[in-house]
Amino acid sequence: MENENNIKKEIKENENNDKNNKNKKSIFKKITALALSCILIGGAGGFAIGFCTPLIQKIVLPQIKNYTYKTVTSFARKSKPDKIISDAAFKNETPISKNSDNSVKIIKSVKPSIVCITTTIKLKDMFNIPYLESGAGSGIIFAQTDEKVYIVTNSHVIDGASAVGVSVENSGVVPAELIGKKETADIAVISIKKSDLIRVGVNKVTAAKFGNSDNLNMGDSVIAIGNALGNGNTATSGIVSAVNKEINIDGLTLNVIQTDAAINPGNSGGALINVKGEVIGINTAKLASTEIESTGYSISINVAKPIIENIMNHTSAPYLGVYISKIDEEEAEAYGLPVTGVIVEDVIQNSSAERAGIQKNDIITVFNDTPVFTPEQLTNAVQNCRVGDTVEVRIIRNAHEMITLKVKLYSSSNNTF
Repeated sequence: MENENNIKKEIKENENNDKNNKNKKSIFKKITALALSCILIGGAGGFAIGFCTPLIQKIVLPQIKNYTYKTVTSFARKSKPDKIISDAAFKNETPISKNSDNSVKIIKSVKPSIVCITTTIKLKDMFNIPYLESGAGSGIIFAQTDEKVYIVTNSHVIDGASAVGVSVENSGVVPAELIGKKETADIAVISIKKSDLIRVGVNKVTAAKFGNSDNLNMGDSVIAIGNALGNGNTATSGIVSAVNKEINIDGLTLNVIQTDAAINPGNSGGALINVKGEVIGINTAKLASTEIESTGYSISINVAKPIIENIMNHTSAPYLGVYISKIDEEEAEAYGLPVTGVIVEDVIQNSSAERAGIQKNDIITVFNDTPVFTPEQLTNAVQNCRVGDTVEVRIIRNAHEMITLKVKLYSSSNNTF
């Protein structure tokens, strides 16, 4: 009986084993079929993964769990992931606030040396009626004596002006005198009296320091300071875009520093300074168009210095003492005037011209054997003379009378502009 029971038990176990094997084979076949389906039918991939994942988790993961658990947990405890961004990346070695503080210090040290210039120009409208037009520019205080303060600016800032005024540190405007200028270099020197400054509340002035523009490199930081738009001194910053660049402005070829610091109308004659607070350029022009932005120019201070020194060494400059304008073709045709020459708009009282007999509406055609076609040519011809020289000036009066006058040139200190 016992043997019979053992035989039945063994048969039952075999049947169970066969059943389990069949179930395993059946599961394996199902998985294989599903896998093939996933390969053959790409669009059903999501469904196959969703269906197969529980089976894999039930059969495969329990087998490898014990093998990998210790290794994985051991690695997690012993090592840390590398930092994608190091702590150093969050450290600003030169904080923005520090850069700002440096700029503030530089501007504060130089700003008292930058003056605002206002000009008054006599013009005529289309009906030949005279009127006054105002202009604005900037200047740099570079020297002073017990009596005067000397300022360098651009020649074009004061060209044609009948009067020039200067404001120092937002003071009232005081009159300026012309010391001399070189139009071909766009450099001029003017002066103001300290007594006039004291009258408007300015008891102390600061002269700017000139640097060495030859040491500039592309990419150096610079700051432009000037009387932008005639609204008082403002500052803009940028970098040196180019050095020793030659440009042509209104027929003048200038050696300049190019910068992307904003230089707006009124900035002309102002300073371009380096990080030491030294003037390394005199702002002279801005090129602006729809294609080009942020392109400003400054005359290199190393180019300007010898010109300034030459003007200062000849402080007693000759002057003619007339306000003149170019004769255009329409005006010549309307009034029967020659195209050659410049017309005298006005004559300064007690000037060289008035003493010699030059009158308003005279047309100057030749000065000291030099033909005159433009106001610039007459100005250059006068500057090539010396105080005390006597020169011949040919004029046309009343549209037909040809006159030659002898003019003795007196010092420009006898009048302003």
